Amino acid sequence: MARGKYLEVLFNLFLIAFLSNSCEYGPHKVFYPDVDEDVPPPEVQVVEMFMESDTLFLYSDKEIRFKFVSTDQEIKAVRFVIDGFEKYIVSSNTGIFTLVYNSLTYGIHTLNLEVYTAKGSGSIAEQLGLEGYVFTKTWVLDVVDYMGNINNTITSTGKNGLLNLTWDHYRGSDFREYILNKSGYTTEIIKLSSNHYIDSSYVGEFAIYDVKVSTENGLLLPWGNLLLGGDLPGLYFRVSDNNLYTVKWGRSKYFGAIDTFKLYISNDFRSSYSTYYTTGNPEDTVCNISSAYFGDIISLKIRVIPKKSLQYNPANYYLFESYLSDIRPGFQFSMVNGQVIQDIRQVSKDEFICIAGYNNLIRYSVSQRRISEHYYFTGCIINDFFSLSASASGRFLTIYGNCNKDIMLANSGNFKNNNMRDLKSLIGDFYLPYIPVSDSGTVLVDSINRGFFLYDYSAGSVLTYYKKENFKASGLAISANGKYSILKDDSLRLVQYSNSQFINKRSFSKDSPPAFFEFHGEYPDWLVIWEENEFAVKQCADFSDVYVFGLTDTRILDIDYFNNRMLTWSAGHLFVRSLNDGTLINDIPLIIDPTSDGKACYIVNNAIVSLNGVLYFIEE
Repeated sequence: MARGKYLEVLFNLFLIAFLSNSCEYGPHKVFYPDVDEDVPPPEVQVVEMFMESDTLFLYSDKEIRFKFVSTDQEIKAVRFVIDGFEKYIVSSNTGIFTLVYNSLTYGIHTLNLEVYTAKGSGSIAEQLGLEGYVFTKTWVLDVVDYMGNINNTITSTGKNGLLNLTWDHYRGSDFREYILNKSGYTTEIIKLSSNHYIDSSYVGEFAIYDVKVSTENGLLLPWGNLLLGGDLPGLYFRVSDNNLYTVKWGRSKYFGAIDTFKLYISNDFRSSYSTYYTTGNPEDTVCNISSAYFGDIISLKIRVIPKKSLQYNPANYYLFESYLSDIRPGFQFSMVNGQVIQDIRQVSKDEFICIAGYNNLIRYSVSQRRISEHYYFTGCIINDFFSLSASASGRFLTIYGNCNKDIMLANSGNFKNNNMRDLKSLIGDFYLPYIPVSDSGTVLVDSINRGFFLYDYSAGSVLTYYKKENFKASGLAISANGKYSILKDDSLRLVQYSNSQFINKRSFSKDSPPAFFEFHGEYPDWLVIWEENEFAVKQCADFSDVYVFGLTDTRILDIDYFNNRMLTWSAGHLFVRSLNDGTLINDIPLIIDPTSDGKACYIVNNAIVSLNGVLYFIEE
């Protein structure tokens, strides 16, 4: 401890101070004590007080135990002063002073220690405690607001393939050790003397790191925490122009802790997964998925297996897995993955229309691989579209829309060119049947009652009403020129509208109708029909053959009249065939049943279009 200042008070000054506050006495004699004016200051030695630096860092209440001894003179008192204010004084050479953390503001303060000793002069002033020596020591006191940054004091980086953690250095003199807790499925406790830790078991899984400071007096101070998660390699699904399906994942920055990557695939809506690919090479991040089929729905997951980890066990594999669920193999044309697609209708050589996500009417170009037009209604609580139909030629469409669920007839090449009509007086308030439409603007309006209307949409007038006694009659289709219709009552009929009445041209049993029938998209007076393994194109007027060929596939799914091709299906295969003679053009493996709900497939230009919202490009 540094030498203090010398303080001496003269005896006569004491007498003046004493006599001014006392009664009057008469002097008997004068006392002159022996006084040694040349007594040197004593040496004060520290027996106990661990404050080794000039700056004290305060993180919590701190007890300062002290004990001093003096070589010659008695220690009279010890005093502590903070910022000029006395905080502690004791008339002894030993004691305990407590720095109370919460009584001080955060930041820098000045701490002074004063040790008072006798002078040793023998004077009356010394005997009265009015002179002596004082020894001082000054520290910078830094009250640290560590709690204000407790959530941000651990930083993480990936270095050399391993997780590196660092946190603020505890600068208090009472430091014993850091205690690091790693929590996930279980808890690991690591004791450290350094504020840096390399976790050679972390591979990107969810984990919580918590650091506490253990002090010499047994305190545990919260020092920092860090939540890690979502740092596993993400999965990305890609489709090439030649329908090659590839999954890719990111290179892990914790590759030094990883033993193996395992890729799993599910074809049953995530009910079960099977191992598809395994690699231990951190640079191997691409895998071809040859078991994925167009129109199907698959899910993928990748599991990162660490070289060593207390966290990794069968009960919590999910912590080490990244998922990519409900993948539709194919080139996505829907606006978002998994979007509900309804009523796909081809409207030109290269384009089709559909309802996407309930409230969007879109037109899509196959060759340009983009949405050509997008239409929706605003200002409604429910603005969904319902029951999209297109004319046989694809030039016009009908659909229910707007806030009142009116019928919109529009040009399929320009949705804004439309006409809205409220036909609830014909249909009913809550019935939304498909409205077959011709290029001439006549439509078939099915009534909730027992018949249907032939309606001139442009004029807004009913042309005729058809019903069959004791049978429900429905209008199923109308030719592009509006001349012919297909209806169903007690049988399936091809009829011609003439002189305000329907004239029957051909009838089929409604209990065993042809497997496929519709009006030709390019020639409005032709009917396409397939029954008993014979595919035929016929004249509507007399039902004579235009041409015929044999077709033994299970189902005709769709016909592209613009490109003269048809799409058929038999178990495990889609077939693209020539519309002229049924010649096989493409054979596409398929594991789904495209005749089931939500699995339908169509052919447009050089692509197969799936209700799953994806395309399969046909090799020319």
